Amino acid sequence: MKKYLFTAALLLSAMAGSAQETYENAKIVTEDLNGTARYVGMGGAMDALGADISTIGTNPAGIGLFRRSSANVSFGLVSQQDGQAFAEGKKTNMSFDQAGFVWAMKSGQSSYLNFAFNYHKSRNFDYILSAAGQLNNASQNKLTYIKQYEGLLFPANSSGVPDNDHPYASCNQLDYMYADNWNYSADDNTWYYEPATAYTLDRAHKGYIGEYDFNLSGNHRDRIYWGITVGIHDVNYKHYGEYREQLNNFDFNVADEPRNRADDEGESPR
Repeated sequence: MKKYLFTAALLLSAMAGSAQETYENAKIVTEDLNGTARYVGMGGAMDALGADISTIGTNPAGIGLFRRSSANVSFGLVSQQDGQAFAEGKKTNMSFDQAGFVWAMKSGQSSYLNFAFNYHKSRNFDYILSAAGQLNNASQNKLTYIKQYEGLLFPANSSGVPDNDHPYASCNQLDYMYADNWNYSADDNTWYYEPATAYTLDRAHKGYIGEYDFNLSGNHRDRIYWGITVGIHDVNYKHYGEYREQLNNFDFNVADEPRNRADDEGESPR
């Protein structure tokens, strides 16, 4: 019985862990190709060879191949020439990608004891993103009106005018903000709302993921290589985004189906 309960607990914990995965989490688990010039030039295919400070986190024993002390510093450049600077985001950013050293000490005629440290920027979040396009009147404001037409957001008085001061529980903050900007004409009992015809989206991302690796390694007579690495990750991420819509005036009668000023010509806003 205990065996079955233990198995069920494992399954439940796995389900809870997978439910927490989001697009933002995916940014953290993936890595950029950063490191020494030799490591980047080989496309990261240095783990099996060792003798490179950038393999400190994936092949600790590979640092034992060093027979003399060494130090490395690497820089990078992130450039988005076709991008549009936004908020704190810039089209071109310098990047400090890697800094490390290996201190090699001879412990015998052909044996070495090495101590190494390496800082490595595994992710660089410094980039900007811009997008724009047409919505064909498929705006949040129009969706808000349809919700109201179905009686889901605000109670209406005897004239059919929504009471924005007493929204239903199903009305979220975004619906409330859109509905609060509707205009009412008492002359023809007509409401005017503004669905979007176009949108723009701008985002600025800043930050990095830094890895700090400490290594103790060595070799015995160039036959046995060993090593151990302890690593610390530092996550720094900041994102700022803006979404904007271009709005056009539409009108509708609260007693009729949603319509716009083109209804007289037989066109429908839906």
